[in-house]
Amino acid sequence: MITLSDNALAEIRRRLAASGGPVSVRVATKAGGCAGTKYVIEVGVQPREGDVVGDQGGLTVACDPGSLPLIDGLAIDWVDALMGAGWRFANPNAGSTCGCGESFRPLLGLEVL
Repeated sequence: MITLSDNALAEIRRRLAASGGPVSVRVATKAGGCAGTKYVIEVGVQPREGDVVGDQGGLTVACDPGSLPLIDGLAIDWVDALMGAGWRFANPNAGSTCGCGESFRPLLGLEVL
């Protein structure tokens, strides 16, 4: 499924404290971005019907079932660097990524849903 680094978990918890939403994060993909498929991270939303759900560090991690073949094994990190803060993705299903790392082109044989 999906793995969140300690920094990613801390950032999600920070956002949850500010929003007061459910203790959950939902990860999906959609068409877009420079490489064709963009990551979507929704913090503090309830899992949707049919989502694949797991738990990490007391946080519910939900994944859109249509996106799962594209991001199964995805590792998400949060980096707060001099040049800006943001999510960093390590996706074993990415054939290539854009320069900023926010979108990817799936390996051949994987469909964008």
